[in-house]
Amino acid sequence: MKISMGVIKEIEKDVGRVLAKHKEEMHVAFVKGGDAGTSLDIKITMKSEKGKLRVITGINFVKDRCRDSVTNFIDEKQLNMFESEIEEGGADEV
Repeated sequence: MKISMGVIKEIEKDVGRVLAKHKEEMHVAFVKGGDAGTSLDIKITMKSEKGKLRVITGINFVKDRCRDSVTNFIDEKQLNMFESEIEEGGADEV
């Protein structure tokens, strides 16, 4: 099987179809990505099968993303100060 320009044009159509099919979800992922943006992967798998070229065009992206951070300033001299309250359940735990 030869990869001709006709084959490439058909693959381009498949990529367009898969993008159009998921445009709303891509928009949500893009908006949720904020300043970091979002990454979108297109995967094309080609295999010769029964004298024809089987082409699978896939899309992969993260629609829901979890980002979190914790900032803590630790002073070792202060660590033992409330230790008994935490052990007794008296101080709020994070």
